[in-house]
Amino acid sequence: MKIVYFSFPYTSNPKKNTEKVKSLARAFYSKHEDVILLIPHLVFDAVYNFPCGYALSPTILIKEIILIEKSDVFMYCKSALSCGVLWELAIAKRLGKEIWIYEEMMK
Repeated sequence: MKIVYFSFPYTSNPKKNTEKVKSLARAFYSKHEDVILLIPHLVFDAVYNFPCGYALSPTILIKEIILIEKSDVFMYCKSALSCGVLWELAIAKRLGKEIWIYEEMMK
């Protein structure tokens, strides 16, 4: 079983983007039950009550890096790129993580 960090835009519209990533995760689990998805929206928002976006909190950014480090795979949606997703993707590549593109995994 692989642990997959699922990166998705957040700051531009936290509520809408959180609902969208939850929907994508449900669809992903319907095809890939053998993974554990780590979704930063769900891991940090409830704890930090952080509706303004992650970029304002160095604590959350550091914890995201730690989660990427501990994950086996980094996944993102090619159709939903943001500065935050690209930043996390760069970190994952620097750490040598396996990279999955959501759309390709859903074929």
